[in-house]
Amino acid sequence: NKGIMEWVCAFFLLTSLVPLAAFLILSAINQFVRKIRWQFCCKSTRLPGDDPGNVIFTKATMRLLKGLNRFNWTYILTKMLWLGVLVYGVVVGAAKITSLFLSWLNDQLDGLDLYLVIIILFAVGILMFLNPFIPGVPVYFVAGIIVTESGKKDFGFYPAMALSCLVGFVIKYLAIVLQQEGIGGMLGKKVYIRRMIGINSKQVQSIRLILEAPGVSFGKVAILIGGPDWPTSVLTGILGLNLWKMLFASLPIIFLIAPTSVAGALQLKVRDGGIWEGIASLALAVTGLVQGAAGLLAMYYIGKVSDTVDGDFVQDPEVKELDEKEAENVRRLNEITVWHSDTFPASKKYLLTTSCFFMSVSCHLVQLMPSYCFVPFEVTDSISCPSSASSTSQNTVNCLDGNALNFVKPLGWLSIATFSVSCVMLHMYYVWARKEVKLWAKKEGGKLESQIKSLEKKLVVEQSERSQSEIQMEKKMQMLEDNMEKALQAHPLAQFNISKESNSSIKN
Repeated sequence: NKGIMEWVCAFFLLTSLVPLAAFLILSAINQFVRKIRWQFCCKSTRLPGDDPGNVIFTKATMRLLKGLNRFNWTYILTKMLWLGVLVYGVVVGAAKITSLFLSWLNDQLDGLDLYLVIIILFAVGILMFLNPFIPGVPVYFVAGIIVTESGKKDFGFYPAMALSCLVGFVIKYLAIVLQQEGIGGMLGKKVYIRRMIGINSKQVQSIRLILEAPGVSFGKVAILIGGPDWPTSVLTGILGLNLWKMLFASLPIIFLIAPTSVAGALQLKVRDGGIWEGIASLALAVTGLVQGAAGLLAMYYIGKVSDTVDGDFVQDPEVKELDEKEAENVRRLNEITVWHSDTFPASKKYLLTTSCFFMSVSCHLVQLMPSYCFVPFEVTDSISCPSSASSTSQNTVNCLDGNALNFVKPLGWLSIATFSVSCVMLHMYYVWARKEVKLWAKKEGGKLESQIKSLEKKLVVEQSERSQSEIQMEKKMQMLEDNMEKALQAHPLAQFNISKESNSSIKN
């Protein structure tokens, strides 16, 4: 499959672009040294085959680059950039920033009444669930910490821990209602949204068939639990599925929420030492196992349904009509952005290439050197305490001196800067592409309008000629009738015979 191959190449570039750039630089240096040696050294022993030629890289590298020319690099590079946005959003946005925010929330709720803590946690948890990039696991984890910490004074540690699991479960169900009925139901009314999610694709139609099936099946539960929180619930709303059936099939989510909340609650015991750290790690491992297994099962059932009922899907007629209207614009965009075509300016190629380099640098920094980019920080750490407190042997809590920006180190600011520059360049590329398509559509519309006007003029001329022909025919018929009348007047006997025949025919 060509599309899958492009995504594979995009992933390889995202993870290997910096080493690849280093390889090209070394090849260029090697070629430069060879040129110097060819010009000034070993003139008596050199052979014609040793001529490095007038190229930047070595012959082996040039052969490799020549083989890569058969790909349309526009598609690969844009896919790489979107992969980079996803990776950076998950690693930095969903993981780092979420931990920082939840740590701040933990500090703010410390010492408050349990019921007030639960109300605030409900509000914050719902808002976090409404963010597409934030998964539910951090919400369950921080619920285990905050609710258990506040409730253990009144109920004891283990009842408070059970209460935290219940709070996480209720927050999840409220989020499902808001995401499915509020967001998904509203977005499902917009044709371009249904088109954007690929509602007529085999994958989405397979998901629809699985979720619409009566009863509770492994496939239905796997999709609702193993899928990402926000996209899954919003998709069920866009597809117009029954809310109560989705809530009932989502009941096994407790097997994901409970170990996560327990792991959060056990962070309070980790400070006491002993085996609690191992138990907390085991609980998190169970969370990962449940979600990972559900995700794999979801992919299995989607692929199975897609293969068994291929061609029997019901198409969305409005989306299909929009696809047909947009097909010409998509075709023109593909023609304009072919990497090796004359219509694709070199400046835009440099723009995409530079954007990809910056995106790869930012992703390499946060993935390979996270401790050099950001201060190691967990939900149980504190923003408000002084950094000197984290260095004591009795305290394992990381502190930021009351300033959340201390969380980012210099390399972290570099990664944020390169990521931002890459996103700006990607936006500039899409602005140019949309502008070119609009200009083409306007030009084509002008041609079509001129053709319509030409046809209208031709039709007017034809109608005019037809009217003149009809007038001439009427004149000829009038002349013929006048001639016949004169002939009858000149021959009275013929007129008498005609009148007689007419009278007899009337009588009959």
